[in-house]
Amino acid sequence: MVGEDGIEGINDLVHENSMLQTENNNLRVRVKAMQETIDAQRARLTQILSDQANQVLTKAGEGNEEIGNMIQNYIKEIEELRAKLLESEAVNENLRKSLSRASTRSSLYGGRGGSFSPALLAPEKEANDVIELAKKSLEKLKRKERKKKKRYSVGLTK
Repeated sequence: MVGEDGIEGINDLVHENSMLQTENNNLRVRVKAMQETIDAQRARLTQILSDQANQVLTKAGEGNEEIGNMIQNYIKEIEELRAKLLESEAVNENLRKSLSRASTRSSLYGGRGGSFSPALLAPEKEANDVIELAKKSLEKLKRKERKKKKRYSVGLTK
């Protein structure tokens, strides 16, 4: 800002923006460090679980290195899928809360209960579209299967 005397001054918003950027960068570093910790813990858990499975197989007299590696890969994949599921559930819960808050605000301010912004309804609409597409595909497969059975039964009667 330029003051009455022509001297440039810095607005409080510039300071606040700078502080927020610094905080944002610090949080990014923390998130990255936490993600690395999670990855290391997941690898450790995978190793422990596969070691336990290998011990059981060895006691039963069925253990070998190939089976051990396969078990370890399956456990790793299961743990990765479990992490993705938990993350998806958390995102889903946050979206539900946002939708609920938007619904509450809308009804409090005299709006209709069903008037939400398209951005909030996009994930739900997308999920419904996928479900409808799946239903249509399933119906097509059922029709094809019925036709096959009909042709097969007609062929047997001839």
